Amino acid sequence: SVKLISTDSNKYSKEKLLVVKYNKVSPSSPEWAGVQQSVDAVLSSLHFCIHQDAILDLAKETALWIAAVKSRASKLMVTTTEPSKPDTPREGSDSPFQNFGLKRQGARKVSRQNSTETNLAKAIHKPRGLKRGRSRVAEEPIQFHFSGELKEVGFTLMTSYVNFSSLQAANLMAVFKVSNSQTVISAKLKEFKIFDAAERTRFKMIAESTDSEVFDVHITLNNNLQDQDKVKGIPDVVFKAVMCQLRVVFLMKYVRDLLDFIDPFTNMKEYVMELSAEASEKTISMAKDLYFSATRVKLDIAMSAPVVIIPIHSESNTTFEANLGKLILNNRQIGRASCRERV
Repeated sequence: SVKLISTDSNKYSKEKLLVVKYNKVSPSSPEWAGVQQSVDAVLSSLHFCIHQDAILDLAKETALWIAAVKSRASKLMVTTTEPSKPDTPREGSDSPFQNFGLKRQGARKVSRQNSTETNLAKAIHKPRGLKRGRSRVAEEPIQFHFSGELKEVGFTLMTSYVNFSSLQAANLMAVFKVSNSQTVISAKLKEFKIFDAAERTRFKMIAESTDSEVFDVHITLNNNLQDQDKVKGIPDVVFKAVMCQLRVVFLMKYVRDLLDFIDPFTNMKEYVMELSAEASEKTISMAKDLYFSATRVKLDIAMSAPVVIIPIHSESNTTFEANLGKLILNNRQIGRASCRERV
């Protein structure tokens, strides 16, 4: 038997698998720290086994199940149901709602009284923290804050005959913050490795990160920008990314093993083509929407190109190394008051 999903870990075996903490604080509470609702989730370790035969069997059973559901649904749609008879009004009444007139009038009186008491309570107990949030954007309360951390995740590629590759990633962190004026999304990964499980090879490490972080991405969406903000050059979207340098070994033996692993899934080519066509249509539509809505995006990307090592064969000490340097991509938004062109 093969474990398709496992939580076994030598490093985090003594820790809890999943820890979720939810916190909701009112602005009038003494524990108020500028965040109304927050969710913190920590997942210790997950390992996925991508078994070739298991995936093929699962795809086959899923196709049969979907076909059975479609057949059942078509039979249910063919059957017709009798239309329901409308309710007849009672004798001596012109309208079916006439008997409920007193109740509706009483309900309106109670609702007015409740709304008046609620407004008075809000006026008396109005929190002071909301008044400070209007003066400065920095003190604006955060409506929702989510932070998640995945300490360790691994993938193993294998068939019924050989276990030929594995992927490991560690310390994946993501943050999502929502406020009235901004939505901030950030993600960070600190470790990334790909191994070749073949015995007769000198290059066990196919790819690895050489710096302390693999990537660090920050996306800021500015909501409800006014005309004066656009004149100052404030963009609608700010995208910042820093990507470290990867060390990659281009080994033909590993490439052939990977192609042999993917080859049985070629019957899913039509399905993948449909998904790619749908994704391309959505991308084109999104690009058109961004163009016609005049969405301004501020880019600040720094990426170190990977170091590519090409050996003669899997057991050779003679290699060719290529270092492609660094890539820096940024732009600058110029306010419409000074210049109408965008750089």
